[in-house]
Amino acid sequence: RNTLGKTDENEYTLNDWMRLITSEQKAISRDQLYFLVQHPVTDFTEMGLSYIYSISDQSIALVPTFNYSFSSNVEIMGYININIGKSRTVYFSEQGHGGLLRARVYF
Repeated sequence: RNTLGKTDENEYTLNDWMRLITSEQKAISRDQLYFLVQHPVTDFTEMGLSYIYSISDQSIALVPTFNYSFSSNVEIMGYININIGKSRTVYFSEQGHGGLLRARVYF
């Protein structure tokens, strides 16, 4: 529960969006549910799925994840962000989709 968040997408202001974009605030909707499921596929590979549901404006973000470890000191992580929601909601589909690919080396 985000007490600074709004209960309806029509209440979102430019200031709310700017706080979200600059990461000052993690969410602009009042109530959200977060789910994460991860499972090893092989000894070195792990797949997962995050599901973020904004109860306040009924929008959804799906985030499939992938982790691969070459060894105990090298790993590759990637994810894709898929937004599903109507216009002006937190996860509206017109804002596009995104992703990240990261390689990490420990020493």
